[in-house]
Formats: sequence, C-alpha cells, structure tokens
Amino acid sequence: MAKKVLMVLVLAALIAVGGVFAQDESGLDFSSTAPQFFSFDLGAGIGFALDSSYSTPAKGVTAVGFKVAVIDSLEVGVETLSAFSTTLPPAFVGLRISYRFTPVLGAAIGLGAAAVQSTSSTSAPGISLGVFYDLFASRSKTGIATALKVRVDYVAETDNVAKGVLLFSPVFTIGL
Repeated sequence: MAKKVLMVLVLAALIAVGGVFAQDESGLDFSSTAPQFFSFDLGAGIGFALDSSYSTPAKGVTAVGFKVAVIDSLEVGVETLSAFSTTLPPAFVGLRISYRFTPVLGAAIGLGAAAVQSTSSTSAPGISLGVFYDLFASRSKTGIATALKVRVDYVAETDNVAKGVLLFSPVFTIGL
C-alpha cells in the first residue's frame, strides 16, 4: 500500500512540476498566498476516538499530503493520516478534495481507505471530512507559498460513520 501511495505522489509531483514550467509567467498571480499549482502538507496533532470502547481514546496523529490546484479555490490530492503507533487507529489514506471559501478558510472531503474501528492492520472504505484555517500564510517574490494552518478532521469507516475519530492538527504547507 505504501508503494502505491508513493508512486501516486511521484507521478502527481512530475505532472505538477511540468505544469508549472509550461505556464506563461505573465499569467501568474502572486497576490494570493494560497498555492496555485501544487503543495505539500506535513503536520502532527492529536486524535480523539468518539467511541468509548477504545482503551486509549486519544493518540498522536501525523498528516502528510500532496495537492494539485485544479482551479482558483479547488485542490485535489493524496493524503495520509496515521497514528504514531501503527497498531492503533486512526488511519486514513485516500483522495482529498479541498475548497477555499475565503483566502484563509476552507473545507475538505476525503475518500479512501480507513482503519478506525479496529486495532488490526486491515482497512475498510472510509471518509474524511474537515475544515482548515490558515493562521499564517505568505508568498515569496519567486512564488513559493508557505502557510501554517490548523485542521479539524473527522475520519470514519463508511460502514459505521458514528464510530469515527476527531483529529486536531497544525499543518505546515509549502507549495508553488
């Protein structure tokens, strides 16, 4: 599974870089602090299981993702949310679609595989719903955009959405 995610990330990066170099510089808009072509996310936070049957209701979570800007406010990418301990939930790998309502506030939905309800390594079809807010965002004169954002996500398996995990994480984003 990790090899497939890595291959998708590499392919998406190559497409995004090719798209950046194919652009006419007169069409670039450096007034926005949001990435216009592609971005990488890296974060860490805490997840709270909403089901009381977990022996450890709170645990550390990492967030890693790669996104490509489709239109002005819409980004599509691949994301992995996983617990620091690989034997415990939450875990999610899938496609993430995010939309910015304002330059600093947005929402996202993810579709993929989740391992939330069990402590085994098996996963089931899952969803991720979330909101994000850019605390600090900037763009350099060369076009590199960086941001520190706060994310709140809800991750659940599709067969039992009520037994999900609520994730809080600060995320660092860098992109072009």
